Amino acid sequence: MSIQISSFQFSGDISTVNLIIPLKKRLNLTSLGLTLVDKSGRHLENVNLVTSNLVGTFIPPLAPFKLKLSGSTAEGHPFQRISPKFVTAKNVLLRLQGGQRYNTLQCGRTLRLSFVLDYNGESGESFGVTVNSSLVMKTSSNTTTTAIQARYRRIVKNRLRDPEVFFTVWLKTPRDVTDILDKWNTMKVTVKRRSGNKVGSAVSQADMTSYTNHFKVTCPIRGP
Repeated sequence: MSIQISSFQFSGDISTVNLIIPLKKRLNLTSLGLTLVDKSGRHLENVNLVTSNLVGTFIPPLAPFKLKLSGSTAEGHPFQRISPKFVTAKNVLLRLQGGQRYNTLQCGRTLRLSFVLDYNGESGESFGVTVNSSLVMKTSSNTTTTAIQARYRRIVKNRLRDPEVFFTVWLKTPRDVTDILDKWNTMKVTVKRRSGNKVGSAVSQADMTSYTNHFKVTCPIRGP
């Protein structure tokens, strides 16, 4: 059995959770109950669970939480399951624009990735952006450098009325990919809210969001 959160929204907004139970016929579905618990296992709130389709709704709390499923089997034996990872409600959410799907980085090409940052604040707020790329390659001086060069704006700001920020990351692959051909590059884009945070102070996890993707380095054989 696994617990999957879908349509997860901001802190204070309604979120949806889907329960995926491969052998659900072994359970008494009408007995199922879903709750949120904190780090010590204490009850935080109940999830409004519709057992007919195993979909629940809740308003995520500010503190990190786990989901606890309770109920009984078809034979009447009680059970409990708790999701393995803690979930933290976010004030910022990052998504790739337009449902784009990429999985390769071609030699000598630049890949353009368009992002949308949604947040629950006022217009005019600013955010810091960082991009990390995992692949490295050797230079002529026998040192290492980042294999895939990333170009992006370090600071992005909302200039619209809607609480959205649009920005682009360009990933440039070198022509000579001999050392990294067919290897996988992991790219992570991290965004941190700057408005309201003092310089040098720690940023709340709720004000941070990230996007991670994996790309295989390729170099297609070109015809004559």
